[in-house]
Amino acid sequence: MAPPAVNPRLLEILSSLFGSDYRADCDIQFCLEGAAAAAAAGDAAAGGDEALGPLLPAHSFVLSLACERFRAQLDRWRPEPVASSARPVLRVPLGGKDELPAASLALNQWLADRLAATGAAEAGSSAEPAEPAVLQLYACEDLGGPSFAAVLSTAKPQLVRHFGSTLAALNTPSLTKQLEALPAAGLEALLESDDLGTDSEDSVLTLLATWMRANWARTDAATRKRLCGLVRLTQLSPQAVSCLLLPLAFDYEVKGPEQQAGWFPISSAEAAFVSAYLAAPESWRERTREAQAAAGAPGWHSARPRKQLYTCIDARLTMNRRRGGQLSVVSSCTYDKTDYTCVGLGWGRANALPLSPQPPATGAAAAGGEVLARWAEYAHEGSAVTGSMTLLPSK
Repeated sequence: MAPPAVNPRLLEILSSLFGSDYRADCDIQFCLEGAAAAAAAGDAAAGGDEALGPLLPAHSFVLSLACERFRAQLDRWRPEPVASSARPVLRVPLGGKDELPAASLALNQWLADRLAATGAAEAGSSAEPAEPAVLQLYACEDLGGPSFAAVLSTAKPQLVRHFGSTLAALNTPSLTKQLEALPAAGLEALLESDDLGTDSEDSVLTLLATWMRANWARTDAATRKRLCGLVRLTQLSPQAVSCLLLPLAFDYEVKGPEQQAGWFPISSAEAAFVSAYLAAPESWRERTREAQAAAGAPGWHSARPRKQLYTCIDARLTMNRRRGGQLSVVSSCTYDKTDYTCVGLGWGRANALPLSPQPPATGAAAAGGEVLARWAEYAHEGSAVTGSMTLLPSK
């Protein structure tokens, strides 16, 4: 039987208690790792002088539900005779003082994730706070220490779920604003995830370009190279390589990485190689992927597609015309999934309905133009255009 779902409103209330004196019955003390070990061994005097920052009010009921470590500390705590009214102090080790500014937010996010893990967080109200805790966490600058590795590992899926997909992030104004406010570490978490939903890798490149437009001045060459290397070049469409990647390569070579136009560090030869790869037989592509990945070439690290929002299929679209009771086929187009056409997203055919030649314009038609003249055989009474789509079996 599945565990009960956590009501998001209840989770929000419990998270809001963090750091609040309201009905607090214990305290959290950040300290150096050695001091925490000494306190755990019972040497309170050894750990007392190594405290980092003030005591943080907490609530034992919430901490016990979320964390076995805190529950064990609370079970072991005994009030001292000289201070029987003192609240339990739960120590959290840090690697150094530089980790203190982000420690409180990181701990709050980690506790919220642990509480949410007891059930499905989608149940209940769909209302979302204006600034989710995971965005506040990634807004902190000092998250590179080893003490935050476990917290960030838990927070990355939360960040991906918050944005949902590239299409949502690019087409929802509030999400786009939050995307542009993300630091490089947050964007890196999105780009390296297989669970970031997308229609194709082309949208991932567009997502990166959108972020870079707002944040280029806050990045250096090493950061840009790292982020751009997370775009999966082998998953781009031929159209994106020709119309986006090659121009970006030319800008990089001509204007250089010191100019914003040269933000994507790839040479024209490397972009042309990607184009040749997409046109090559699969046997050659497989060997090339392995060789490029082994060499550590940026963008060749993964051939796995991301979570797809559309299903690619093979299909044939047939358009029919009926004139004078007779049915004739006027167009038949085959769409191949290897040509990067998707249901609801196909590139389409401009000549799907053949039109009659434009007749010479005379009189009023010459003055105002007769834009529907070429559609006459489809527009008169008794004429009809019908269509059918046939799904083809997998090859």
